[in-house]
Amino acid sequence: MSGPAELLSFHSTSPHFKTVIELRRLAAPQSVVEDEFDVDADHYLLRDADGPRIAMRVGRAARGYLDCEEFYPAHVMANRNVVCSAGRLVKNPAIKADVAAVRGFLLQIRREQVEQGVRLDVINVWNPMVPYYTPLGYQLVCGTAFTHPRLGTPSRVMFLAFEEYASGIKRCRTERACRRGQFGCEEAHTEVDAGEVVSHGALSLHCT
Repeated sequence: MSGPAELLSFHSTSPHFKTVIELRRLAAPQSVVEDEFDVDADHYLLRDADGPRIAMRVGRAARGYLDCEEFYPAHVMANRNVVCSAGRLVKNPAIKADVAAVRGFLLQIRREQVEQGVRLDVINVWNPMVPYYTPLGYQLVCGTAFTHPRLGTPSRVMFLAFEEYASGIKRCRTERACRRGQFGCEEAHTEVDAGEVVSHGALSLHCT
């Protein structure tokens, strides 16, 4: 990373949002770069002397409907004030961003969201991306295989939570199979007790 990095936090009305749109366009030229869920979200952009590096948005359930919320566990969504949904993570393809840089970016965002009262991040993930999010601390929610209503892509629900909010969420006991793309794992699961969640500080990082 060239020089000190700066993390910007803003809404879609900010001029910085144009940079986010451009990063999305560069990272995935064939995808839709903007949607209705951008309006109420918090947007984050990491930049340094080389230019914009990483961007992501975080939707807050307290502000409105989340992308694919109809597939999220109802008992979790009942407490909307503590739920967020991070998404649209993109990296500048012209600038190398290693895993450590992405982890640091996500950790800074997580801390800011926690300060605002967020305790649970629930996301929808395209199946081939499940192995990418797992090392970042996200866990699969069992029985949540679905087809994304707008994109038509096979997807799963994943979560990252504080221990007290993980109780009662079904996570995959057969997650290794899920990582290999074998997603027919809805049968062999049990309820997860909060005490079983492996945590680093207050945030759960592993599915054992």
